[in-house]
Amino acid sequence: EDLRRKAKHNVTSSGAPALSAFDAKVKELRSVGASVEIREKKANPFSNRDDSGKGISAPVDDLDWLLVEDMTPLSTWTNYLESEVNRDAMKNSTASVLLEAGNNILEELGCETVSSSGNGNVDDNSIVRTNLCLETITVKGFGPFKEEVTYPLMDRGLVLVRGSNRDGGSDSNGSGKSSLAMSALWALTGSIDPRPVSDAKVSDVIHDNSKTARAAIRGSINGASFVISRTKSASRGSLNLILDGEDLTKQSAKETQNAIDEVLGVNNQVLSRTIFHGQHTINGLLEASDAKLKEELSIIVPLKLWQDAAARARKQGRHLSKRVSELDGMVLIRNQDTDKIKMRLEKANEDVATREMSLTDKGHEISERLLQLQSLEGQSFSLEEIQQGVDEAAKKIDAIEAELNNIYTDLESELTPIRLQLKEETSLLHLETSELQNLETQCYRSDLSLSSASENLKSLQEKYGIVYAADLSSFTIPETPSICPTCSQPMVGDSHDHYVEEVKKNVLDAESMIESAAGRLRIDQGKVARQKTSVHTREIATRQIISEIDVREGTWKKQQTTFQNDLQKERLKYSEKSAEIAKGLKILEVKNESEQLKASSESELNIFRESLKSVIHNRDVLAKDLKDLSAGIKDIESEREDARSDGALMTISAENFGARGVQTFILQNTVHALQLAS
Repeated sequence: EDLRRKAKHNVTSSGAPALSAFDAKVKELRSVGASVEIREKKANPFSNRDDSGKGISAPVDDLDWLLVEDMTPLSTWTNYLESEVNRDAMKNSTASVLLEAGNNILEELGCETVSSSGNGNVDDNSIVRTNLCLETITVKGFGPFKEEVTYPLMDRGLVLVRGSNRDGGSDSNGSGKSSLAMSALWALTGSIDPRPVSDAKVSDVIHDNSKTARAAIRGSINGASFVISRTKSASRGSLNLILDGEDLTKQSAKETQNAIDEVLGVNNQVLSRTIFHGQHTINGLLEASDAKLKEELSIIVPLKLWQDAAARARKQGRHLSKRVSELDGMVLIRNQDTDKIKMRLEKANEDVATREMSLTDKGHEISERLLQLQSLEGQSFSLEEIQQGVDEAAKKIDAIEAELNNIYTDLESELTPIRLQLKEETSLLHLETSELQNLETQCYRSDLSLSSASENLKSLQEKYGIVYAADLSSFTIPETPSICPTCSQPMVGDSHDHYVEEVKKNVLDAESMIESAAGRLRIDQGKVARQKTSVHTREIATRQIISEIDVREGTWKKQQTTFQNDLQKERLKYSEKSAEIAKGLKILEVKNESEQLKASSESELNIFRESLKSVIHNRDVLAKDLKDLSAGIKDIESEREDARSDGALMTISAENFGARGVQTFILQNTVHALQLAS
């Protein structure tokens, strides 16, 4: 692969990539009929390791590379990122950012000097190993061993243990082979079987004829001798630790067990998978599923640190995401505040412009007013002379008005009796006119009666066929009809005479009514004529009285007109003089106003200036607030972008700290180490 990578940089004359020396040799062999099999050699993931946590060192021999469990977390993280870059799964820039972010998280977890296996404190340039030597194991009342038995463990080489059961049954089952082999594990950890046993009981390790079981193991760790003694009964147990002659036993068995695990640097899970192997775990790794293999490997190479790191990265990512949301809300609120301040600033600018215009207008107004007042101040007048003229005009007006009143009084005294006479004549004329109307009405009624009587006579003539003589002094009745026109009966004898008498009587009655109506009409017409003459005479008298009144009033009006003209002239003079007085008073008022205006104008202008100064200050404050708020928004937006970027970085960091990232890298390293070891 190295030869092939180097050949990529060489090209032929045609521009095509040149073959590497390796590919050229393979092609040559195959061209002569040789069978060539190419196998890929898996690269050591730590061939370019750096255990300092500061960079990548030069390649080393495969036998010299370190296990992940022998590295510090910072070194493991560095080499993992380097491996991701080497296999083109990550860019150098991304790896650099993740390296710094990951180191910070690991340092927050207290990993400056702690290895990933948790086996003690190491610095970046050293590896701490535990040298454990087991010398003897002594048991009593333990399993099938009732009496005390001490078994040597030091320098025994390969030992095959064969059991002999004297109690019957199988020759070896229950003879104590497993109990002897696992007694040291029980003394060290309190467990007799590397397999997970959920129903193990205390009675499982105590001999049937013993009350207590005891196991004591002697040995050395890193050159220091130790004795660990464990005792168990049905109701209680004890655990003792003596290291290099010092009794390190604690108050409780649990605390002493923690001290033993700390001295040994391993726990029962590690011991059961490295030193003590039961018959059921020999093929455990070979037969394990992927999940089981990962679980088993995580015991040797713990992944809790990386899980904690991933959890911390996710927590920081959530915190940053929450912070981004908070900053979004802050930006929204600040933008709303900005809009409000902009509106207030716009209003403040309008106020400034309005106040400036008001100040300018007020200055012009005061200047113009002063000019007007100055032009009026130059006019001169004599208030005493004007007042004298007003008084003379008032006297003349009073005299003319008094004369007019006298003339009017004389006229009224003359006209009063004449008006009374006119009133009487008018009243009589009204009465006589009313009487004339009544007489004319009566005459009209008499005329209607005459017309009605004449019509009645005419009707009788037509009805009975009466014929008058030429002088109208007599009349004749034609031949009597045979049938009565009234009752339609035949007229014979007396009926004919009665008919003639009846006709005559009706005609004479009609003629009498005509004469009576004509007499009344002549009388009424005479009354009407006389009444008309009386009314006419009364009308003439009334008109004469009215004419006399008009003549007298006309004479008075002429005199009144003359006096009124004189009065109007005097009133005009009075008005002119009064106007001059008012003008003079106005000039005096103008002088006073001018003096007051001169005194108050500067004060009034100062008020406008202060008002303008106030709104300008308010505008400047709003402008500064807007500037500060805009700068604050930029800072918040910058912080939000940083938080968003850091949140994305924490998400990527959590992924690389997770099961598909550095954890897989660690487990692959462990599997590779097992492959090389086997």
